[in-house]
Amino acid sequence: MDLKCQIRRGIIQVPSSKMGIIGAHIAQVEMGDIQEPSEAMVYPPYFPHNFWNTGITHIIRKEHRKLKGVAKRDAQSLFIMIVYELENYGMTYVEAIIAGERVTVGIGAKYIRILNKEMRCKNR
Repeated sequence: MDLKCQIRRGIIQVPSSKMGIIGAHIAQVEMGDIQEPSEAMVYPPYFPHNFWNTGITHIIRKEHRKLKGVAKRDAQSLFIMIVYELENYGMTYVEAIIAGERVTVGIGAKYIRILNKEMRCKNR
């Protein structure tokens, strides 16, 4: 899943309100149905380290339970549909130097985004 790698690296930024559902769909694709007791389940970090914590794990676990019985291929299709709706999906990134600072410029259908070295938005 190339999209999963882009999310993990922070290239596709996921708002905190979508992390649980996206993480749950990744888990359903990779692991299938949640096993009980679910508190023992360990999820790999699906998001950049600065967003990965036990609160996110709890939300993913809660959302993962809701996907019980969803086939892996269906979960993958749903995952793609959810990611497709994210603000920066489908952007092309190029390196640039602006005012002496090395930045990444994301070029999308709706706008251009300038990102710092942590892949965080500088301007819109």
